[in-house]
Amino acid sequence: MLASELPFEILSLVGDFLLTCERFQCIFVCKGWKVPFQESFWKNTEVDTLEELESICTIVKYSTNNFPYGLIAQTLTINGQCTLSNMMQSNAFKTFQNLKHLAFRCISLDNFDIRNVTYNYPWQYLISVNLRIETSKLNVPTPILIKLLTNYPSLKEINISTHSSTKLLNFNLRNFNTLHKRSPQLEYIKGCFSLTDIHQNSLKTIPSTTPALHVTALDLDLLDWDHLWLYYFSYKYPNLHTLKWKTMCVSRKRIVKKYNAEKMVLLNSLQSVFPHLEMVDFYTEDRTAWSHTLFWKLLCRLNVPLKRIRYMIKFSGCGPSFLGIIIQRFFQSFSTTLEKISIIGDAYFKAKNIVRSEFPYCPRLTSIELTDCGISITLDNILDNCPALRQLKFSRGQLTNSPEAHKESNKHGLHIVELDEIVTSASVFNYMSFRCRDLQYMNLSRSQIGGSISAKTGSLCVDMSYTSFKLLQLSHVRFYSSENAMDKDTAINLTLLSHLTGLDMTAETEDLNKALEHSVENLAWYHLYCELGGLFDFTLEVRQLLEQEVCDVVEYFQRSRVKNMSQSSEADRSFDGQVSQDDWKEDLYRGYVELRCGHVAKYVVPSLWVSENSFWKRLFDSPVKI
Repeated sequence: MLASELPFEILSLVGDFLLTCERFQCIFVCKGWKVPFQESFWKNTEVDTLEELESICTIVKYSTNNFPYGLIAQTLTINGQCTLSNMMQSNAFKTFQNLKHLAFRCISLDNFDIRNVTYNYPWQYLISVNLRIETSKLNVPTPILIKLLTNYPSLKEINISTHSSTKLLNFNLRNFNTLHKRSPQLEYIKGCFSLTDIHQNSLKTIPSTTPALHVTALDLDLLDWDHLWLYYFSYKYPNLHTLKWKTMCVSRKRIVKKYNAEKMVLLNSLQSVFPHLEMVDFYTEDRTAWSHTLFWKLLCRLNVPLKRIRYMIKFSGCGPSFLGIIIQRFFQSFSTTLEKISIIGDAYFKAKNIVRSEFPYCPRLTSIELTDCGISITLDNILDNCPALRQLKFSRGQLTNSPEAHKESNKHGLHIVELDEIVTSASVFNYMSFRCRDLQYMNLSRSQIGGSISAKTGSLCVDMSYTSFKLLQLSHVRFYSSENAMDKDTAINLTLLSHLTGLDMTAETEDLNKALEHSVENLAWYHLYCELGGLFDFTLEVRQLLEQEVCDVVEYFQRSRVKNMSQSSEADRSFDGQVSQDDWKEDLYRGYVELRCGHVAKYVVPSLWVSENSFWKRLFDSPVKI
């Protein structure tokens, strides 16, 4: 089929994914493309200035074509700066009568009287408004904003923000109540607000407030708030499914106002809060611990049926002990409903001050992310208590196995593992490979792995022979010949990546020795080295050995089986134990690491550290999808 013969429906869908200029060019390709791409062009209108918008309105007004330009337009976006008063005088209200989505990237609400704002042609079909407000005043004139928003009876979504985080959009109880009274269909509210204090006289009216039953998503970026707003929201939004709660302050001072015993009684009196809430995304920059403890204490106490949690704190300095308690509380409170959890802290991991976290039984949990929590987790504990887990991401902590871990445990369906800057041992990967036969994707970066070197082979074997990787990414992983003393003297800088050939390591294959009788194919040798600039000035890099260098390495370790090789003259090393690229042979006597897999379809060992996004890009670019 020729492109000019494609059905109208397909061409219309294609047009939705093209840029405005591309849709305009497609109009003139052929007669068959004119109508669908013309419709696509006018359906989503985007301009930089009001002058451009007026020109478009003029085209529509004086067009001799019978094409229904104004009726087709559904989305209008104005990128450039404009004022509300000028917008109210625009012909757009008359021209685009069926508009559903309106976005202002930079709208000013200053320098005019609220009484002069008139709405002669309200957009009765408008369902979403996106406003990014610019003002020269400290506070945005909220009454004007409320009057604007409450003029559209079909409104379902609002997104309000300011150009500067120092410009406050003050919202009080009356503003919220008026907004819902005039826009009863609201489902989604997103905004950057400063929530004013709730007056003592208003507290008794909160339980009788009219609930906004249609609101299912609340996305709040808060500059200031009184914790009694939780009390109000619990009554106002009983059908909330998604809650994003972000608190931040430019001055880095305490964000949340002080509370007293009387206010706490009100929160403790709640018998139910957000009974349908499934997802919480919580972020705070408060330096004190009590504000977010208060937030989660309320949700945990009342057993809210959360399925997804994203919890992130910055600048708090709460430490791993606090985060360990938070993690424990999350897993215990939502164990029967939790499906995905992401906790991103700001604690540094210190091996001398280990905080261990244990996981209760969570039958529905499929994804775990723990970053900068400064804790130690046990792999067999996770696998035993999270049978549905498919993705594990762990950064800057310790990963261990418990002494009672048994390979005879049930096989696990873990699919993706991402480990960044962790401290662990080779035995953890041996255990992971044996239990997790469905493991296919692993990203291992900047981590420290210890183990014992075999006197027979001169190698530390990280045995993952039961694993068939579709994608394996290794980035600046450091290996050591000791699990207890990972330092300059025990660093192993030569790594061999290999996999088995001639045997399919299926779930029925339990005899590892039988597997090793088959040939092992060496995929690549790598050397971890550093560019020295001084005692504390070096760059850690990795390179693949050349063919002749590989021959020298193989020959060296073959000879070392016959007699012990003596240590050569010691070269200059970094404080992590690496030599320069030219001195790579100085690392031979320390042995090597063999990462042996069942099969590796694709592997990446970047010379420079790469972000996690590159791993995910390679994952989804791979021919086999998850």
